[in-house]
Amino acid sequence: MDIPVEIWYQIILNSRRSDLKNIKRTCVLFQQIVNSKQVRDKFRVVISAGSFHSMALKDSGVVCWGLNDFGQCDTPEFETHVSQISAGSFHSMALKDSRVVCWGRNDFGQCDTPDFGTHASQISAGAFHSMALMESGVVCWGRNDYGQCDVCLNNVSQISAGYYHNMALMESGVVCWGRNDYGQCDVFLNNISQISAGAYHSMALTDSGVVCWGRNDYGQCDVCLNNVSQISAGAFHNMALTESGVVCWGDNKYGQCDVPDFETHVSQIAAGAYHSMALTDSGVVCWGYNYYGQCDVPNLL
Repeated sequence: MDIPVEIWYQIILNSRRSDLKNIKRTCVLFQQIVNSKQVRDKFRVVISAGSFHSMALKDSGVVCWGLNDFGQCDTPEFETHVSQISAGSFHSMALKDSRVVCWGRNDFGQCDTPDFGTHASQISAGAFHSMALMESGVVCWGRNDYGQCDVCLNNVSQISAGYYHNMALMESGVVCWGRNDYGQCDVFLNNISQISAGAYHSMALTDSGVVCWGRNDYGQCDVCLNNVSQISAGAFHNMALTESGVVCWGDNKYGQCDVPDFETHVSQIAAGAYHSMALTDSGVVCWGYNYYGQCDVPNLL
């Protein structure tokens, strides 16, 4: 159906009160349109939490807020469609028309996107490096003092960049590489559906529930959860989306694990360094460390 939602809304407003039956029919049709996949996709929002800034992707473009000392919130003007975003420590990434765009801190070349020669399907921003899943395999660039950019992998379905280590999900299981002083790269798991890399720990969603390994000084790896649909690892805390709602555990110095009482459905979660994000039916919600305004969600979201 090609009639925009805004037009249907005006039809309802302009209908005469005497025509109650037609108004009811129109309202039913309007609700069907609003609930359709086409409309949900058009007005979708994707969220990503960095160390001290936050990102959201709307149909109208990319929005960033919070710390901006390296221009990580100075979003470029995209003339073409953006499909993915990823917030790093002090830089940001976007995937537009299968091409990777980076902006913000660039002292290690993390924003100097290589000429891949092939299309990208996924992106992930680490602390000082960047990661992309290409048709030819995984590519990493930027800081490489722990070998986090030394990679030769293909047949990969998911990627996730931590502070100084990376994760990749393959048919044979999870592969981790880079800094490993806390065992964050020591993994022997299969039957995995999702992965997420934190600062110095790793996280995976398996058939039997959530599994975490690596640094555990805040209890970020102490978990027993199942019936989980999404996971997200922050610096020292984690998030999971369960049937009963959002669950957070680990470091809670700034209240990043004090989950608000959501009155509407939550569809996405994202853990930053010291703050947390959730996408609800009523909009984006952030909580935790807010010194740089990373939890002050713009009104347009």
